[in-house]
Amino acid sequence: MSFAILPVLEPKEGQAQVLADLIKNITSGASINETGCKTYYFFIPETASSISSTPTIHGIEVYTSQDALTGEHLQSPQFGELGKWLQAGNCANSPDLGGYNVEFGFIDRTPPKESDFVFVATLICKPGQRAAVLDKWRTCAPWVWENEPDTYSYLFMTSMEDENKIVIFERYKNKEALTETHYGGPKFQEVQPFMKENVAEKKTENFKWAGFGFISKDKLQ
Repeated sequence: MSFAILPVLEPKEGQAQVLADLIKNITSGASINETGCKTYYFFIPETASSISSTPTIHGIEVYTSQDALTGEHLQSPQFGELGKWLQAGNCANSPDLGGYNVEFGFIDRTPPKESDFVFVATLICKPGQRAAVLDKWRTCAPWVWENEPDTYSYLFMTSMEDENKIVIFERYKNKEALTETHYGGPKFQEVQPFMKENVAEKKTENFKWAGFGFISKDKLQ
């Protein structure tokens, strides 16, 4: 099972572009030298006007295993430069490196595009219901792959720290591919009554591609 993290970084004033440049440098090294790093993709809030003014930079990183993160990625010289930046107090938060298991779905229908619309849904299931909720979504993902070509990524992950938490990373050609095509699709509609009964909380966030990172080196399902 693949391992993922979803870092969120809050650069202090004047540091967003510096952070972006550091991540670009890490991306270059990860794409060439890190066989265990499969996805290294970054995105910013939909409302951010530019990288230099964004309040946060978000990422999805997928590895073949947790060891590929701790033993290969975090030890790279490129990441070391980011570590120095963090230690210098340039980030307003401490990035959360809480892990996720990649359960099912797809991430790499297309390479990153400037027009990518990114949507992240966080579900907190009612106690004991996470497996059942996943099983319902598991029937939906293959249908989306076959019938929604403008859905570029549709990846389901479970938190390793919270037994009730599911995060869905979604990437679309545009917002309409989510709000009209996906939401209006029969499979999405089919699972909604079950979700209302078994999901206690739901949080959704809209983003766009930050302009750097890779979505996948090879097919991830």
